[in-house]
Amino acid sequence: MKNYPSSPLPFLLAALLASGLPARAAAPVWDSSASAGIQAGSGTWDFNTTPDWTTDGGTTRINWTSNSDLAGFHLQGNAGTVTIGATQVGAGGLTFSGTVGAASNVWTMGAAAGTNSIQVGTGGIVNQISDGLLFFNAPLVLTDSQTWTSTRLATNGSPAGLRVTGAVSTLTGTTNLTVDGLGLSSPVKTNNSDSRVVFELGGADTYTGTTTVTGGAVLRLSYLTDTTSKLDDNSALILKGGSIVLNGGSSVTEVVASTTIDSGTNTIYAGPNGGGGTTNSISLGALTHNLSGTFDVTIAVSNLAKTSTGNTNGIIGGWATAGGNRFAAVSAGVIGNTAGSTNNTYSTWSATTNTVINAAVSGSGNKTVNTLRVASGGSLTLSSGTATIATGGIIGDSGTSIDGGSLTSGTTALYVHTPSALTISSAIVDNGLNSVALVKAGSNTLTLSGNNTYTGPTFVNSGTLSFALSGSLANGDVTVRGGAAFTLASTTAMTFNINGTNSGAFDVFTQDAGASFTLAGTLDLNFTNTFANNSSWSLFNLSNGTAAGFNTINLTGSYTGSLTDNAGIWTGSASGQTFSFDESTGFLQVIPEPGTGAMFFGATGMLFICRRNRRAGR
Repeated sequence: MKNYPSSPLPFLLAALLASGLPARAAAPVWDSSASAGIQAGSGTWDFNTTPDWTTDGGTTRINWTSNSDLAGFHLQGNAGTVTIGATQVGAGGLTFSGTVGAASNVWTMGAAAGTNSIQVGTGGIVNQISDGLLFFNAPLVLTDSQTWTSTRLATNGSPAGLRVTGAVSTLTGTTNLTVDGLGLSSPVKTNNSDSRVVFELGGADTYTGTTTVTGGAVLRLSYLTDTTSKLDDNSALILKGGSIVLNGGSSVTEVVASTTIDSGTNTIYAGPNGGGGTTNSISLGALTHNLSGTFDVTIAVSNLAKTSTGNTNGIIGGWATAGGNRFAAVSAGVIGNTAGSTNNTYSTWSATTNTVINAAVSGSGNKTVNTLRVASGGSLTLSSGTATIATGGIIGDSGTSIDGGSLTSGTTALYVHTPSALTISSAIVDNGLNSVALVKAGSNTLTLSGNNTYTGPTFVNSGTLSFALSGSLANGDVTVRGGAAFTLASTTAMTFNINGTNSGAFDVFTQDAGASFTLAGTLDLNFTNTFANNSSWSLFNLSNGTAAGFNTINLTGSYTGSLTDNAGIWTGSASGQTFSFDESTGFLQVIPEPGTGAMFFGATGMLFICRRNRRAGR
């Protein structure tokens, strides 16, 4: 049986290679010694003066002659220093790999503070040093918008894997800067020993553009030696699953024009390890919130974060917390928290109240509260009716469970924060006006065991989302962020909806880098239409796993039947057509008869078969 790939790129690449087009020249690699092989030690980087580079593995050493080339540093064994010998020597991007011998050793770019600068282009900085630290003493001049990445983990209080104490400036125009932790560490700070991907800015930065923190990264703003601004006052801070930590100095106020809580779990804390030790603050401007983002500000330090956004019914929103276990509230422009109002009588709940329960509460009928915190000793059991959370915000704060009846949000998402474990057995449903999404935040586990029918997407920002017992996930559009986990038990079911006409829109399970998941139970592929042979769908976007583990895969809706597993390839027939699902790729397709398939390939080529039609906005 032939399994067609989900993308035409391999065929395009093969065609290009076969065409005989010349390959791009190899990027220069740092080679600071005339000895055989690449000798990545100390030396001088200048323009067209010193032959400290190679493109052939060290056989020939050459000068640096193009400021648009990518520059590679393959380090072996020892720390070293690259002296910047020419004013604003540049590169399209910088990549560092190898080892410097020990975690405490340092590879330094720029021999001393105030040294000549390095221009860095769109390739940004890639730090793949397996141990040790990468330290930029030289000023950096950004010539284009770019991303910095690192694979070096550091505990919260230890030196950053990528540390920049030289000033970061912009050559011309706007140069947006992104720091990306690649999902290699948890996006949630739970204690001082957490391992994170840490970037540090410690110079007198003047670059112009937005600053984005994503992939579980920590951006540490250090005022230990320089107390001037690190981020652009006139541009936005964008948090897409990352943290800002303020460290050192005294009474410095960092300013950004506005802050977007874009996606994932996002935190602001004080350093170096989050426990305080600073009187600095950050002025976030107005907060803009997108559907899947959650936000927490530590309360270990007072006046740490400020905003021009005000409260609605006493809080910023159901997506924002302070201290992890209270909803965030603004007082005189400073983000703090609210304890809420304790009310263990369901019949007297009010739609504008931030309600706390700390006892076993039971009731029936429909009630609405602004937010709900299930505190120690608290549980809610409904014999009937729907509990509506107006802002969608629920905190599991040592309370145990929400059972019976239905649970929904008064807005477009239900935000469940779990600093402590929480079980929801109530059916999570849409609210009658909107499709409701589920967004899971917090370091602990949320267990769902109800007959859920909500039709919005599911986002696991942090901690673990577990479907247990007879629970069901009625919509298959799932995203598991880096550092988070998703578990589907053997007694549960997941439904993916495949809509429209050839090939239509369809639900997708996305596993971000650093995420983990365990699949079991039943996968129902629900078709709302019939589809032509050769139709195909990439149901799973997999980072480092497979879509293996299901006990049963059913066809429902316009097709009725089931697929049979054969070494990870599931096949079955319905309505005269054959379906195939590949666990290793998460790819589903309608297989044509051999003769038909051959004619199709000959007439149209494979590029038109493997279109991947995704839900809009993903």
